[in-house]
Amino acid sequence: FTMCSDLEAEFEGERFVLECGARELLPDGGERSLMESAKPSAQDAAAERVVGLGYDQFVQVMILPQGRFERFLTADSGLRSRFPNIIEFPDYTAGELVEITKSIVASKGYRLAPACEIPLLAYYQRQQQEGDPRTNGNGRMARNKVEEAVIACSRRNVRTPEAQRDLELLLPEDFGF
Repeated sequence: FTMCSDLEAEFEGERFVLECGARELLPDGGERSLMESAKPSAQDAAAERVVGLGYDQFVQVMILPQGRFERFLTADSGLRSRFPNIIEFPDYTAGELVEITKSIVASKGYRLAPACEIPLLAYYQRQQQEGDPRTNGNGRMARNKVEEAVIACSRRNVRTPEAQRDLELLLPEDFGF
């Protein structure tokens, strides 16, 4: 199948597809629309088969980083009416990011030293004030911090005498604190 756009917009140097129709490539090289002329139930089945969403969801869902969506909508006076429902997802707080970090650490089979919590909280607070506004409040920041700490933990344990190693404990130094 291929995706063909019914309406496209360019915004800040990026091209966005606002509504899409899926087309099936035919053996003779032609294309057949899976959406446009189909009955609603066939549209739903086609969209679900192609992208895992029902047709209504398929033509209505669009996600842009926080802050860019409003600029996108105001770039063309007719765009706002094409998005009747806008859901904003607030950034996680620094405290919530610490809890997410704990959850990720546990899910990977590690333990977080209690001495990590206060420095992690301060780190997340600092990142939210000074860091990249596109990523400073999302769970990816916590995941990346844990992945860095796991690598540092492994390196630390290689340098530690075998009898003193704790391969599952993440220390403040593993997080760079």
